[in-house]
Amino acid sequence: YNYIQYENPSLGWTRNAVAHNTVVVDGKEPKTTPPTDIRSDFSPEVKFLATSASGVFAGVDQTRALMLTKEYLLDFFYSASKVPQTYDYLLHSFGRPRPERTRSFVGTNNFGPRYEAIQETRATTVNDDWRFDFVLDEEALRAHERRVMTESLAKKKKKRLKKVHYGDEWYKHTATARVTMAGVPNTDVTYGVGPDGLTVLVARRTQATQSLFTVVHEPFAGSDEPEVDKVSQLARSQKASVARIDAKTFTDYGAVAWDSQGNDESRALADEADTNTTFSFKNYGYIRVHADGSVTARGGWNSFRIPSAVGPVTLNGERVPAERQGGYLVYGTPPNA
Repeated sequence: YNYIQYENPSLGWTRNAVAHNTVVVDGKEPKTTPPTDIRSDFSPEVKFLATSASGVFAGVDQTRALMLTKEYLLDFFYSASKVPQTYDYLLHSFGRPRPERTRSFVGTNNFGPRYEAIQETRATTVNDDWRFDFVLDEEALRAHERRVMTESLAKKKKKRLKKVHYGDEWYKHTATARVTMAGVPNTDVTYGVGPDGLTVLVARRTQATQSLFTVVHEPFAGSDEPEVDKVSQLARSQKASVARIDAKTFTDYGAVAWDSQGNDESRALADEADTNTTFSFKNYGYIRVHADGSVTARGGWNSFRIPSAVGPVTLNGERVPAERQGGYLVYGTPPNA
């Protein structure tokens, strides 16, 4: 499969940024630029990795931060520029597309010349959080096989390709990856089929000097149901962001600073919808509120004040003091402003 994905370079697809899981700015190709900062912290509860760079796209500063838990991957992709840009968040998968039933996608061929290779495109505009499934099952795998067999390179190797069979464990199952993105007004969402036969999903923000894509990627198998119900962007500044993940058996918070100065300088943020919910941290922070109200946290927390938690609080493997105040659990001294 992977060999025949790499088609003739003149098509301008597989070897280009638009065929990868990244953010593309104004449909341009990125430059090779050394990172300005790399941060990481791996623990049993969460694996954290963040990379920052300037000039991958001209005049744009970027940070991508990942937090991996046992249930999902939280993906922050932040871009900032002094002039308005168009930011495309791209995903590609073998899985066939399964958008939310409540969303009305309509056929379109007006997504720009850089995406002319995508076929069967359908689009909608969203203002709140939304979900999209990539379903990998026998139907998707057989459909992909049929598509690649029609490619010129595959035709030359048709005889050999027909002999390949990966067994029932490859075909006779269903694996789904659910994408849940925090809502930002006027986000254009488009999906279709790329020339490599993969499903392509694009979330676009236009004419913005700054863009933050906050996304959860969650795998589940067979008839299982996904754990995550909602992803919310609670607070955001030019220096940091905090998101909340509401799930069936837990509530998580993820916080990240956008630059290396955040390793030494505290970032203070408040929930835009509930200013009593506050966070102060360095570098990054992760919180899980378990079903019984207990809290497990990792990272550089100075303080946090969160609702619907009762404690105790375990921070970086050690029990720390916390108290309930008016329906909120408070660790440390919350910022005055």
